[in-house]
Amino acid sequence: MAILTALLGAYGNKGGIFLPTKLKQGRIPLPSFPESERGRADGGGSTYPLATEETQGLTQGLVQATLTGKPYPIKGWVVYGQNVLER
Repeated sequence: MAILTALLGAYGNKGGIFLPTKLKQGRIPLPSFPESERGRADGGGSTYPLATEETQGLTQGLVQATLTGKPYPIKGWVVYGQNVLER
């Protein structure tokens, strides 16, 4: 559709592809992230001390914690930017 719109000269024009305008966003103060009462299930760097802060033990530790149920049972995951199932 984008190529056809460009060939017909309707790109950005009435009847062509809609180009949204950017709006300025205000600053919204966010509360600090709460600390976990039970701690991290993935080990939090104790297993892989040379890993970066963002990935310290996350993938491998999360899989092991889910399979074994230790240090506590895990009922669900929210994973972003990782392919956990490939490892």
